[in-house]
Amino acid sequence: GGAKPRANGRSAVPAAPAAAPAAAAAAPSAAPRTYANKDEAKNAFKELLSDKNATAGMKWEDAMRLIIQDERYGALKTLGEKKQCFNEWQTQKAKQDREEKRLAEKATREAFKTMLRERADELGWVTQSTRLKDIAEDLVEDARWLAVKTPRDREDLFREFLDDQRATEREERRIRRKETTAAYRELLVERGVKVTSVWRKVHEQCANDPRSPACDRVDRLETFVALMEELEKKEADDRETERIERLRTERKNREAFVEMIDERVGAGLITLRMPWRTFAKSVSDDLRYIAACENFSGSRPKELYEDAQEKLEADAAKERDAVIETARVACGGMEVTAETDVAALADAVRDKMTNQPHPGSSLPLPEASLARACADAVACAKERARVDAKREARALDDFARLIKSARREVRGSTTWEEAEAALGEDRDWIRAVRGRDATEDGRQSAPGYPEKCEAIFAEWTAKLAAREAKAREALEEGEALLDELIEDGLDRGGDRGGGGVGLDRASDAPGSIALTERGDGWESSADRWRFALVRPTPTDSLVAAVCVWGGGGVGEE
Repeated sequence: GGAKPRANGRSAVPAAPAAAPAAAAAAPSAAPRTYANKDEAKNAFKELLSDKNATAGMKWEDAMRLIIQDERYGALKTLGEKKQCFNEWQTQKAKQDREEKRLAEKATREAFKTMLRERADELGWVTQSTRLKDIAEDLVEDARWLAVKTPRDREDLFREFLDDQRATEREERRIRRKETTAAYRELLVERGVKVTSVWRKVHEQCANDPRSPACDRVDRLETFVALMEELEKKEADDRETERIERLRTERKNREAFVEMIDERVGAGLITLRMPWRTFAKSVSDDLRYIAACENFSGSRPKELYEDAQEKLEADAAKERDAVIETARVACGGMEVTAETDVAALADAVRDKMTNQPHPGSSLPLPEASLARACADAVACAKERARVDAKREARALDDFARLIKSARREVRGSTTWEEAEAALGEDRDWIRAVRGRDATEDGRQSAPGYPEKCEAIFAEWTAKLAAREAKAREALEEGEALLDELIEDGLDRGGDRGGGGVGLDRASDAPGSIALTERGDGWESSADRWRFALVRPTPTDSLVAAVCVWGGGGVGEE
């Protein structure tokens, strides 16, 4: 009664599965799902992959068998879009799987460390020298031990646990040390430690307090040194603050004193060239003067007063220059010289200076200042004349010294033009004859004195000419006398039957007249003498004559 096998040997295919699609086809089809945009369709496709438990390492063909019956499979129209979306989902899935695996491994590792901490606190047997194999028997039954699969991972986790425990102990020691040093510092402050305190005495004073032994001895010393540095810095800061405040007060004192000086100048109580002693005596009771005298730094009251006098001098110089300019312009070219009368100058410029603004000012010159300005103008002219005279005398002296020292260049017959050609570039000649122009370094110009220089030159050359004439005359007389002696054959030694001394002219050349000795009669002669007349060079005008004679015994001269 059983079913007969088919001829090809295959078993018959059940009919039910084949009927299901037919029934589905016969049923009315639902409306296809639509998506607003491409991103929504891709999200639906990825959601389908996740719902069907597809994996990151699955091939497309295998994944397609899982999702092809779902309507979301048709969210993407083309096969290329489906594969591209599948690849993106796989990348995201692989990243998600790795993250989940990492978190799971992290949780496992943290659970293993928690187990070690719990059992260490419970049993108290875990130290830095403990080995994992020594405690493995106590932990092997724990699920957290079994969750870590390899012995190497357990060793790594155990070493990390020991490192964490070491770091925790170190942090606890640091906190405890910080607390003990802070308590000891409070103790030092309570005992009134100062910058001048000595460590040995402070240590003895704090020894009985429990906060002292609780702190390590080295930490106690370091805390003391740190406190000393803080106190020194605070003291230095206080000194600096005090110095800055003092400087500010002294500056205000100086400003008040200068303001007082300006007030007295405006009131006419301080005049030009008023002595300091007179001013100091007049303000000795003023608080601003007293405060300025108490300053330790900065300008002294006398220096500030001298500054005010310099301003008054500058104003007086402007008034003096205005008087000189007014006299020159408005008074017919009147020049203020050293011989100008002060009263006459004041009368000449009074109308221009006191009734209308003078040059360099928008206000007329007060009558009280006119006499002083005129006196200053005349005094300035006198000083300028004195300086010019001194400069002239120095220049002429240097010029005279120059021509007198130039023996080869300047003689009795030398002309001014010849001397200028030889010495015209010398600094003394230029300053005396041609003068000096103003220079960039502030030196003022100076005039030359050619007429006076020529007079000095003429006087000197005349003196040289007279001296040379006198020398020539002496030379001619000496040569004539010598020629006469030679011609007469003067020979005192010959009259005594022995040698002697004679004068011979060797030649007519200058310097040829010489003294000669002959025989032994010279030494026994009572009137022995020597005479030499020398002219060194043909151009020399000076003549040297020497005569040596003697009488008496041998050897005397």
